[in-house]
Amino acid sequence: MHEPVLVGQRVAVLPESHRLAGEDEVRVAQLFDDPWVVSAGPDAAYQRFALAIDDRAGRAPVLGPTVRNIDEHLEVVLAHRAVGLAPASAARYYARPGITYVPVPDAQPSVCALSWPHRHPPREHARAMIDLVRTLDPTG
Repeated sequence: MHEPVLVGQRVAVLPESHRLAGEDEVRVAQLFDDPWVVSAGPDAAYQRFALAIDDRAGRAPVLGPTVRNIDEHLEVVLAHRAVGLAPASAARYYARPGITYVPVPDAQPSVCALSWPHRHPPREHARAMIDLVRTLDPTG
């Protein structure tokens, strides 16, 4: 079973000199012509999510370099080789000189979920943790 505990807006990860870096927000379509960071992971569903495939109305993404982790993602953006999307919390946890994060309200939200086997539902202390996590603001 899966239970979402945090749902949040995504942000564009851009170099500070990008044409949209100073905007209050951007739309996915405004990034269509930019190369996008590609995740090296084999999960096709995550790849669709990371490249905002469902938000593109059938328009294929321009693929940029493939990365294995957030540090490589940020290096590619800093080098002006691609842009990408991240949870809004990335602005707090991965702040870097030369990188800016701009809200993308029309991108599908980022969802953090807890999962467990059907045959072992969460016990009382786990349920309490789920309730506590729900009260947290990942961007604050």
